[in-house]
Order: sequence, then structure tokens, then C-alpha cells
Amino acid sequence: MVKLGARWRVGSASTIDVLEQSWLPDMENPYISKVVNSHEELSSWYWSKELFGGYSVKSAYKLLQVLNGRWSMGDNSGFWRKVWNLKIPQKVKNFLWTSLSNCLPTLAMLQRNNEVMGVLFWFEALCNSSTVDIIRVVAKICWAVWRALNDLVWNNKSLVVEVVVHCTLTYLEQWDRAQDKGSEGPSVSGVLLGYVEHWTKPGINIVKVNYDATIFASENKFGFRWIARDHGGN
Repeated sequence: MVKLGARWRVGSASTIDVLEQSWLPDMENPYISKVVNSHEELSSWYWSKELFGGYSVKSAYKLLQVLNGRWSMGDNSGFWRKVWNLKIPQKVKNFLWTSLSNCLPTLAMLQRNNEVMGVLFWFEALCNSSTVDIIRVVAKICWAVWRALNDLVWNNKSLVVEVVVHCTLTYLEQWDRAQDKGSEGPSVSGVLLGYVEHWTKPGINIVKVNYDATIFASENKFGFRWIARDHGGN
């Protein structure tokens, strides 16, 4: 890999063999016939993947991804900056990075032969055509589907699509509220469906009960909470 990115910077040509090696991109005559010594400094190596000529781990990693067929040669730094700036849980960001880099530990990925995968291009197109709220929801649903797939493979636990999507929207909404406890903004599900969701108070002399429940399969337990409020919020 270092050889693919390393280049000679020719100075006085006193320390390298210019005339006896094929330097020119000409199949018939790749040799230099004459050297005009107009430089006094010595020739040196430089790294062609950085403008300043010095080696960096970032540029070497990008070159490696391109060689493995995971990235394109184009500049996608803006796309990755958008991904890392998404307001989503860190574990979802890690999932995005591994999946978009074609590094998810699946059997298909282990058996692949450096073919170009379409996940990166699909998500990049989504980022270029959708709002941030939609991108956040899609990223979280992809993570939830991956998690549900692992539950099916390793724990023989099957979930229907509606449950996965509902739990995803609920989790993301709770995570948002935990990040900004003073926020009274609309819920994620409301934004996704095109309306703003608010709690509505019941009528006079009526008590309204809101509840939720969950199952902890690994611990063989379950939990639930409920809250009852009247017209005055008491």
C-alpha cells in the first residue's frame, strides 16, 4: 500500500537513476534522454495522497478502502461529516459506519470477493434527497432491523415488522428527550407521519390513563408503567 502512494520528487537527480529507468507513461519510449540540472536540492520521497506531501493515517485508510472497493475515488468527506453529525445514539453511528464501510460481520460479507456493495450509494442518495429527521429515523430502523436479525439468528426470537418500527420510533423519541430534557418539540413519529403529536387532556370528570410495557426476555421479566390524569393534569 505504501508503494502505491509513494512518489519521487526529483531534484538535482544526483541520488536517483533517471536515465536508466522507465519514468515516462509512454509504452514505446518510457526513458528520459536528457537531464537538465536546474535544481540544487536532493531528490526525496513524498506521499502523493496528501497535498503537503507527508504521510497520514487518514489518507492511507482512504486509499485502502478504495483498493478494497469499499469507497469511490470521489471526495465523500462531506457525506461522512453529515453521518457523524447526525443526532442519533452512538451505537447507531457505529452501526452506520460498519455497514456503510461493508464491515458488518455477516456470512455474505465474509465470502465476498471485493465486489462493490450498494449500501453506501443508497444511503448517500438518501442523505442528499431527504430531511435530517427522515435520515435519523431510517438510520435507527436499519439498526433495529440488524438487531432483530441477530435476535432471530442467535436467540431464535422473532419479531414482526410493526413491532420493530414502533419500538424504534419510541426509543428514538425517548433518546431525544433525554438529550434535551427541556425540549417540548414534536415527537419523531409525528414528524415522520407529517403531524405534530401532543397529549390532549380529557373531558371534565374523566380520568385519562397512559401506559406502556416491555419484556426482558433474557431475564424472564417484564415491566410496565402507567399514569392517570384528570382534566386539570392532576
